[in-house]
Amino acid sequence: MPETIKQMSEDDRREFLKATKSGTQKRYNIRVLIVGENSVGKTCLLRRLLNEPIDDVQSTDGLDIERRKCQVDVETGEWHFSTSVKHPYSSWSGHNEQFADCGFWDFAGQKQFYATHQTFLNANAVYLLAVDISKEFTKQTHKEMIENTFDGIGEYTDFWLDNIHCYNTDVHDPSNKYNENPELNPPVIIVGTGMDNIPLVEREKRKQNYQDHLRKTLSVHAKRRHLRKAHFVSNTSPFDRGEEFCRLRKDIFNKARAFKNWGENLPSRWIVLEKEIYGQISLGKYTISYDEAIQLATDCSFPDLKVSNSELDAFLKYEHDIGNVIYFEDIKDFIVLDPKWLVDVFKCFVSNQYKNELIHMTEWCYNCVEMSVVKCFDCNKNMCKECICIMHNSASKDPMHLMQPLSDSYILNCKLRVKVLWLNDLKYLPNGLLVATTRTHGEELITFSVNEKQKQYIPLSGDSFRLAVKDENTVAVLTKILNKRPSVAIVDITQRRVIRYMNNTIIPLQSYSPFIFIENQLYFGVNSSVTVTDMSGNIQRRIKLSFTPYDIGYDVASRRIYFIDRDNCRLYCIDKDGNNIFTFTDPENKNFHSLTIDNNGNVLVLCTKRDHNSVCVMKVDSVGESSEVLITNIQGPIISCICFHHMTNSVVIAVNDTVNIYKRNEQVCSSDNYD
Repeated sequence: MPETIKQMSEDDRREFLKATKSGTQKRYNIRVLIVGENSVGKTCLLRRLLNEPIDDVQSTDGLDIERRKCQVDVETGEWHFSTSVKHPYSSWSGHNEQFADCGFWDFAGQKQFYATHQTFLNANAVYLLAVDISKEFTKQTHKEMIENTFDGIGEYTDFWLDNIHCYNTDVHDPSNKYNENPELNPPVIIVGTGMDNIPLVEREKRKQNYQDHLRKTLSVHAKRRHLRKAHFVSNTSPFDRGEEFCRLRKDIFNKARAFKNWGENLPSRWIVLEKEIYGQISLGKYTISYDEAIQLATDCSFPDLKVSNSELDAFLKYEHDIGNVIYFEDIKDFIVLDPKWLVDVFKCFVSNQYKNELIHMTEWCYNCVEMSVVKCFDCNKNMCKECICIMHNSASKDPMHLMQPLSDSYILNCKLRVKVLWLNDLKYLPNGLLVATTRTHGEELITFSVNEKQKQYIPLSGDSFRLAVKDENTVAVLTKILNKRPSVAIVDITQRRVIRYMNNTIIPLQSYSPFIFIENQLYFGVNSSVTVTDMSGNIQRRIKLSFTPYDIGYDVASRRIYFIDRDNCRLYCIDKDGNNIFTFTDPENKNFHSLTIDNNGNVLVLCTKRDHNSVCVMKVDSVGESSEVLITNIQGPIISCICFHHMTNSVVIAVNDTVNIYKRNEQVCSSDNYD
């Protein structure tokens, strides 16, 4: 059992042990905290350790956190660096017991930030105490260090060791039988910088003088037992082709694997949920509500969440204690997924430079402190009205940037490029996958997941148009070969082939005739009627309508059928016997052309706003009495269809060759109840 879990309550320990019964995996983490005086080269040191250039380094404002930008082989100690600068959280394929994730916390040296640093100090971390040894070092009293300016590097060394010593734990060392001056954790590695500012002939003497000074000032104080072997480097002119940084990396690795939590076993589903959290951060989501955490845990196979959330609470407490998230039981509904977000909030109160920082708070414009009104998906930035004009006033500079109001109930979360000419139809499968008919040279049916994995292509004969879902393994596709009449192909997805064709010459099918499965029967919308057939194409009955349906949807729970009458901009609802339940029109919207049903039985209609001809999604309640616009400003020359992803509560829209996935905007629709 991990040491962190041992310190938690009996209930939390019980939940941990229960979760381990479903399987465990080893988890290796390296946490490196870089502290020290202002302008001693801490950020340059971080860049060198990450094998990055230092040309554009600026003084750290508050705290810089770099997580998942490198991994370390747990057997060889070799460091592997991320190739993705923009999205390091998504650059690794997933959990791998061969590698340890390495995270760096670069603390600002300015005195005004010291009070905020306590939030992020940790007992299970390797500390790099950066010291510019080209400067003079003296020691003053503790009171002078706090109340006055710090005049020498000795003061900073003493100050930081005092802070780190607050988290001290004993180092288990069987070789030290008599417990004589044992080392303490967390380990502190002094990194002497500024070596290039010292004449070559004086460097060894300078290093020795500094270490003698440390021994003298620390004397017999227990905090000296945190110190390990010191390293001396030059950030600007590395010696021996950077070998000093290779030695420092190796030392960090050796100190990290000496911790008791190295290679600890965690429940497999906890690690899966950790990975899902990293995925959320990579998509720009830095905070979530407790309800969203429940949904993520459900997706990661946490059991019985409708009965008890005890295991999820234990997981969140553990992640908080090791520094991965910020979670407090008394304010459950606000969980910080990325501590960097909280750092940026601290900047607002401490630093005078925060106006030029991205705060990651949806209420504020990234460029100023005004209330933001839109989000630019392509820039991943929120903007106020004035900054939209300033930052996106050039059509040639940002020709296709998608700007979406933050008042929308669903916000564009990601785009999946399917790499076809365009998508004809798109549906949700009960197992969570999506299935689409495409306009390609190969005439294919495609299935894929919302993260674009598990993709497979199923060849079809002829052009494919509308499709209907029978179950997770079977779909029907309306196809057409050259000048022949359209036919229906029944496709087995698991076998990746057409198992039979339905050719009924009596049904006047068109290429875009809508149809659906209802209880093993097919309902075709043709002319001014619905023709019902069995799986062999034999006509069972007809339902007379006063219009020709452009799209059809069916709600299993209410057993109602919905139709779009595109010519008259109406939504019709009938029962399976053809009895009319309601007819809905909306004077503010037109061009109804695709519909889907959400988890609450509401009808979502893809349509166009009458006032400015922009494509939007309108929600009509299940009784046809009210409507509201959920998504606005959907862009693209060919916006073909909409479906609802019931497993993730997402709205999925096919735009040209791309699938746009919209996630619920919790700040707008947090009161909605989606089960």
